[in-house]
Amino acid sequence: MTLKRPTRRRIENITDVEYSHTMASSEILTRLASNLPLEERHQLLERLKGQSVLTSDPLYFEEAPQKNAQLDLKGHYGALPWYMRFWYFLKSIFGGKSPIKVFEDQYVADLGKKIEEAAPGIFDYKRIRLLPPFHQYLTGLKEAARFFFDALDMGFNKDKGAFYAFLGSLEMPAVHKKLSVAANPASFAEQQPNASDSEIRRLCFETMEKALDGVTDNDKLVMYTNARSLLCLKQLSSFLFDRMLMAFTNDPAIKGNSCPLGTVRDQLINLNNILFSLRNPPSMSLLGSLFIFVLQDKAAEPDFDINRGTGGLLKKTETSLGTIREFNKNIPLTRIIRCGLRDMTVIPREIPGGEDWYMAYREHWKRFIEAKYSDFVKGRRHDELKRIFSDFFKGKQFRTIEHSASDDKADGFPLRGNYSLSFLLTFFTVVFLPELNMLLRVILVDGEFARKENELDFADWYNDFIRLENDIQRLDAKISPSGDIGKRYSLANQEVTALPVKRRKLQIIIEEAAGESLGIIDTTKKASKGLIDIINGILLKDSRGAKYEGLVNYDALAAREMSFAENLEAATLRFKSVIKILDDIDIMETG
Repeated sequence: MTLKRPTRRRIENITDVEYSHTMASSEILTRLASNLPLEERHQLLERLKGQSVLTSDPLYFEEAPQKNAQLDLKGHYGALPWYMRFWYFLKSIFGGKSPIKVFEDQYVADLGKKIEEAAPGIFDYKRIRLLPPFHQYLTGLKEAARFFFDALDMGFNKDKGAFYAFLGSLEMPAVHKKLSVAANPASFAEQQPNASDSEIRRLCFETMEKALDGVTDNDKLVMYTNARSLLCLKQLSSFLFDRMLMAFTNDPAIKGNSCPLGTVRDQLINLNNILFSLRNPPSMSLLGSLFIFVLQDKAAEPDFDINRGTGGLLKKTETSLGTIREFNKNIPLTRIIRCGLRDMTVIPREIPGGEDWYMAYREHWKRFIEAKYSDFVKGRRHDELKRIFSDFFKGKQFRTIEHSASDDKADGFPLRGNYSLSFLLTFFTVVFLPELNMLLRVILVDGEFARKENELDFADWYNDFIRLENDIQRLDAKISPSGDIGKRYSLANQEVTALPVKRRKLQIIIEEAAGESLGIIDTTKKASKGLIDIINGILLKDSRGAKYEGLVNYDALAAREMSFAENLEAATLRFKSVIKILDDIDIMETG
């Protein structure tokens, strides 16, 4: 119970400590994608290949134009035999047009007729309009592309590096195994027990660099091809189909939706370039990696079945790729663009990109190894703190926060400062009450301070320690399933809402609890520092420029209390240890 002594509560601003319960790129590294062993990854890939209904047929069918087909119409006219040019000259006399213009009209009309023969009803070359069947095929292409947009958004777009690392484990298993060795600092510590933390880190990254040196030219080509497929799928899935479809309006002449080609010329050229770049279907390794990342959010569900999940995605993939293939089969897009623009130099071009896969792959492994090293160092510090605790508490049982998450209780509330509060709870029971309380109580009750301010400060700081256990237990009750914070956390976890919204709600609740936790820790550190200063003043040591003076009745207390000075000296050492250990825990937890 807090003693009723004159107190002057100082109004102190407890600094709000930002604590982000990170669930973005780093969560990917700790879920299904990274936890699936290498052998199981390859088994999954083999199962996908075994149940695959995907065809390896190309997705794009128009032949790559030859150099002589890239001439403009003037060039084509100049390449004609003299007698053909003479023929067009004669026609120009009667037509009132230049020979080249007569030739151009004939050439474009012939191309239009070929398009009509190959794809009837798609394009009106006379009116230069895209017709209703084109609109229908474009709508189907949009739906097919949408599947890949969702898949990429749930997988690749979240963390490119993590995705390439998973894909690399399938395409470059030997390199992946060596990189996994680099990401295990504990193994280096076992091999070299006397190595310092910095030496362990150096060995990790040296091993990483050697592993990356083992990436062959063929490995790079395979990964680049996959990266290109990803890029093309991303470009196609994010293409502005709706804007293009909105350009189609009702055409009374044909009683359907049509669109002047000139209105969407730039979009058509862009779409043609994307489809041309996506000539071949994505590899099974790429699709398998994408499926794993798509299914991550469902992995925690009780009835989750990875085989059923991947099988369903495989069927959707085949449907979507089949739609893309049908569009390209039925829509001779390059010829339509040439005819509509009267420009025979139009050819589909490769969209740029994909070269950055290696940088993303390398940076991922650097971050991943750094994170593993950080965990390793924290583990070492944790072990060292456990040893210090054992000495400090003389082997007495360590008290823990009942409802906070820990290594042994993963389903508890994720309370920041949990370890520090556990230390303080144990300190209160094992050290403060049996060793320090009676000594400090004597000073509080019987001590005659030279300055009234010193007495008030001492009472405040003493009471901070007296309340410590109650403050911690009150917070523990709040984060329990039946407590205010615990209830809100559980409800937010159960909400069926968008993942970013849910994460933000959980983060706000976690930060609220962290604010209270860190407030208790900060108050205890300040109280410890304050008591050290006052005790030093009592012992006539220089403290804060003599701000804290001694006790008027010090000699009387020293005569009454055996080893009074020695016990006060020992108390300052105890409080210094509290500050030092809390700082060490903070370093361990925050890195």
